[in-house]
Amino acid sequence: GECTHFIRGKKPLENVPKRRALIIANMNYDDTASFGNLSNALRDGLQLRDVLSRMKWDVVFKVELGHKKMRDEMNNFLQKERDTDVCMFAFIGHGIEVNGSHYL
Repeated sequence: GECTHFIRGKKPLENVPKRRALIIANMNYDDTASFGNLSNALRDGLQLRDVLSRMKWDVVFKVELGHKKMRDEMNNFLQKERDTDVCMFAFIGHGIEVNGSHYL
């Protein structure tokens, strides 16, 4: 599986008061796609959620989001970024590269 993550912050990670993360784990893929299902995606996402939560991050954890719901969650997350010192996005699932562009 792939884990794509993005961390963006205004301050160093130590002692940062406002830390938010959006974690999306997709494991089941349509049989017509050339991708196989990812048996560990949910487990990996839950482990990341638990670690960040113990470190006092505000975590939004979503599973099996389609294209529209994923975009909606990302937009909601980014709208709240202004009030956050450090943001992290993690996608656990298949990604694809086409002509130098990357897609989740």
